[in-house]
Amino acid sequence: MKKRLVVVLISLALMSLACLQSARISTAQAVTMAPTFATQTQTVTPIPTFPLQGEGAAPVELCALVIAEEALNVREGLSVHSQILTWLNSGDVVRVLDQSNADWWRIEHAGVSGYTRSIFLEEKECISDE
Repeated sequence: MKKRLVVVLISLALMSLACLQSARISTAQAVTMAPTFATQTQTVTPIPTFPLQGEGAAPVELCALVIAEEALNVREGLSVHSQILTWLNSGDVVRVLDQSNADWWRIEHAGVSGYTRSIFLEEKECISDE
């Protein structure tokens, strides 16, 4: 009886892992450069639209300051187990693309977009280079 229970539990665990690995955030694919300069495939989701501030106004852009003590990983998905796409240094300013998940924000920096933990980001006003 104990052997049967162990086999069932292991089977359930393996099925759970298979489901997690096959889950995708988006169906769109794009080619990006990783820090090692090897070509990789990255999951891309559309940039959300922001509310307008009155008629004819430009979309509101949101930025954030990296406040991590050391380098902050930018990941492909919403998990510490997701592939690392690049990293950010403390003091870097990133563009925030999505805050719908309280723990993980989708950001863009230097042409790379991915997810990072929101606790290491502090909202700030975007400064235009124009």
